[in-house]
Amino acid sequence: MNEQPLIDSGCEKVLSLPVETQYAPNGIVSRTLLRTANSRTVLFGFAEGQELTEHTSTQHALIQILSGSCEFSLAGVPRNLKAGDLLYMPPNLPHAVKATEQFSMLLTLSKPARIPDPALKIQTALAPKKHRRRVSAAGRARMSAGARARLARVKGKGKGKRRLSMT
Repeated sequence: MNEQPLIDSGCEKVLSLPVETQYAPNGIVSRTLLRTANSRTVLFGFAEGQELTEHTSTQHALIQILSGSCEFSLAGVPRNLKAGDLLYMPPNLPHAVKATEQFSMLLTLSKPARIPDPALKIQTALAPKKHRRRVSAAGRARMSAGARARLARVKGKGKGKRRLSMT
């Protein structure tokens, strides 16, 4: 999706959502209103009978129904939504949507917060830059407890040099 957002994230702007909402006969129109490093806001216009088949998203989703009505299926459970309803979906929830009549919605996606790994932070801070070794959380999970301890241990080597012990 390379569409230029209608709002520049560095400047304030007021939009009229009813004016900006577009519909296509027998189709779905989406317009990106705002894109930032951690979120995206998209305006949708659905023609009656149009649908998005079941899918998931890795992001938090907040949906506001602006006009008309639709049926959202959340993990296989259908829910009828109408103008004024607000729906929150956590990441990875299977969902689908079908327009029971022409409707519009505002979708705001936000990336989940990354939980820092304290072991990686300590390891990175203690090791000189040229000797830093990054191991993913999945890689650490596959290691034995002893290997994780050796990876995190820092030994003094030579004059003022520190490196990670890999023995």
